[in-house]
Amino acid sequence: MELSEIKKLPTKLLREEASRAFRLQALAKKAYEDGRARVVEAGKAIQAHANLAKDMQATERQVKVYEAKFA
Repeated sequence: MELSEIKKLPTKLLREEASRAFRLQALAKKAYEDGRARVVEAGKAIQAHANLAKDMQATERQVKVYEAKFA
């Protein structure tokens, strides 16, 4: 939109459009932050699962060592 066209628009319409733009920007920012939080949460869950799997493997190795000693 050209500056000359903007000057012809009523002030009320310009305020409404500016308000709508700010609301959309706020919604986009919130959606972005929510998405980032979910990614962080998923990363933590994946890391916790990896740690549990690692601990389980270590425990299974210890069980095999004890079984071999006492068999």
